[in-house]
Amino acid sequence: MTRGPSPFEWQRQALAAHRASLDAMARGLDVAGDLTRMQEAGQKAMEANLKAWSSWASLWRWK
Repeated sequence: MTRGPSPFEWQRQALAAHRASLDAMARGLDVAGDLTRMQEAGQKAMEANLKAWSSWASLWRWK
């Protein structure tokens, strides 16, 4: 009759699985942070574009 892994081996495997899930969550948070920064940069670009168009439109009205 063969014995299964020792309790210490089960604990080691459980800790390894937990660490892997924490690493995956950390990577997910990194991606979420990147997406937030990209969204903020896009918002700033749209605001700059709107300012440029509004200043161009005001110049056009002066002519």
